[in-house]
Amino acid sequence: MRTKIAGILTGVLFAVSAQAADELKPVFPTAKPVTGNRAVLYFDGKNRFNVSLLADFLKECGAHPAVTCIAAESTEKTTEEVAESFKGHNENAIYKGKTDKHLPYMEFYKQNKLVGAIESESSFNTKIEIYLDYISGKADSKQLAERLQAAESAELYKKIVPRMNFVLLLAKKGETNAALKELEGIPADKLDDKGKLLLGQTYLRLKSPDKALEVLSACKETECRFYTGLAYYLGGDNKKAIEILSALKGKYKSENRLNYYLKMLYEADGDKKNADAIKLPDNYNIDSE
Repeated sequence: MRTKIAGILTGVLFAVSAQAADELKPVFPTAKPVTGNRAVLYFDGKNRFNVSLLADFLKECGAHPAVTCIAAESTEKTTEEVAESFKGHNENAIYKGKTDKHLPYMEFYKQNKLVGAIESESSFNTKIEIYLDYISGKADSKQLAERLQAAESAELYKKIVPRMNFVLLLAKKGETNAALKELEGIPADKLDDKGKLLLGQTYLRLKSPDKALEVLSACKETECRFYTGLAYYLGGDNKKAIEILSALKGKYKSENRLNYYLKMLYEADGDKKNADAIKLPDNYNIDSE
């Protein structure tokens, strides 16, 4: 994934190209100085999304007294035009600014050092709070890295859902190789457990248990373990499948569903004793769950 976050990973600062502070010009005489712990939003005052984001930014940033909040209007508008638009509204935060980035764009500074940036393709509302907590001292670098990673994983999950639908459409049309090729571009290691589960399930639906195992083995959620067992079953390793599914007794959300596969596996292995010991409801239909 071409990440749009320049920030911190496992506590190490990445070099980020900061916009020059001297390119920020105050619009009103009450403007705060451009120094210290600060968050800077470069925005387009004519764009509805940018203006909406500006309101959210100032509200969230204003809840962190230790952070200077700066909103820099960065279009061809003159200082006078910006002053007319914001007269009587957040005057101490309004600046004119320049950036070569696509608007809106944000930068976050801690002790005058740039520690992170968010560009327009990122999820602003999620990451603003993460960076603000860090530069205000509410979170350390380790917490910052963990929260950014979680936010990235959540964003990636949202992106892969429609992609999975497209993959399954290809498979339905008989284009299995094209479907598998499409999945190769998904960075499984960047996904959270929810994303790994979805990707693993999709590989299973494409009858590719080996690929499913590669993904699901890195996921420890109970549902992932269940599908890991199914992947071993579809791959022909009944013994391993039984071992994994048996370990889920009392943990998995559907006892009947779990027992259905265990009974089937025992029967396939000729283990009549264990198979007969598993009782399922009359007329049980696994597809009804």
